[in-house]
Amino acid sequence: MNPLTHSHSFLSLFVSSFRLYRKHFLPMVLLTGVLLIPSMLLSIGGLIETESVLFMLMMHILEGAIALGVVVLAFQGGAFPTLGILNIFRSRVFFGAMHIAVLQYMLFLFGVIGMTLPFPINVMMVSLWLFSLFAFSLAQPVYMVEQVRGLPALARSFQLVRTKLSRVSGVIVTSTALQFLLMWVLLQAFLPELDFELNPDSALEVQIIGLIQNEEVKQAIHWAKYLTALFFFPFAALLSVLLYFDLAHQESGFQLEQLEQLSQRWFGPPSQASQTDPEPPEHPEGGEQ
Repeated sequence: MNPLTHSHSFLSLFVSSFRLYRKHFLPMVLLTGVLLIPSMLLSIGGLIETESVLFMLMMHILEGAIALGVVVLAFQGGAFPTLGILNIFRSRVFFGAMHIAVLQYMLFLFGVIGMTLPFPINVMMVSLWLFSLFAFSLAQPVYMVEQVRGLPALARSFQLVRTKLSRVSGVIVTSTALQFLLMWVLLQAFLPELDFELNPDSALEVQIIGLIQNEEVKQAIHWAKYLTALFFFPFAALLSVLLYFDLAHQESGFQLEQLEQLSQRWFGPPSQASQTDPEPPEHPEGGEQ
């Protein structure tokens, strides 16, 4: 299966992502861990609010990094190029990815602000924010593959998503549900003696605030968040990346020859070792348009 041109069903998207993740588990986890180091250092330094912002930005950037890796795997085979991606991120490529991540984070702030406003403005703003989660979810792969920067990358993501919105939203909702399920399992493992059951006789808001202010619960949430990011977010990023390639290929949004040139420009020509075990691109009859 060539990940750049393979057409996926809803189920096959998850299966293919899991197979790629399982095959390249250690390099992907290593890449994720390196991207998490800055936010972890801020957390150790007690800069919790800044740490949360940087954490979200880096996890958006991870999607672009995984997209780079998938392109290289398609043309050169071999192992997932963690070191090559990190080397590329020493250039302006990283700042382009960060620019898009900041735009995505600003949309998140838009939703948070909307929650504090009176009805019906809050409903409209939160609805727009939730829609943006789906509409602009492919902006990072768009930037890395099509070299479209900033707001045009968000617009290109919307162009790809708008005709398949139900499918994209289904993938994202399922991925998010799996993420929270994993976090819940980790919290139960860290705090088996803690009662998460809510008392119906007490106000819900008071109970939630009480749980969050518990220092032991704070630490458990912190480590559950990072463990989920380390081991689940690479898989979630693969879902977004393979979904992007599926939608873009159906729309003839990229040419394999250009991607091959991009791969060689960033990572060099395929080594002899990878040529013996490649994942060659499939050229459909009549060629790519």
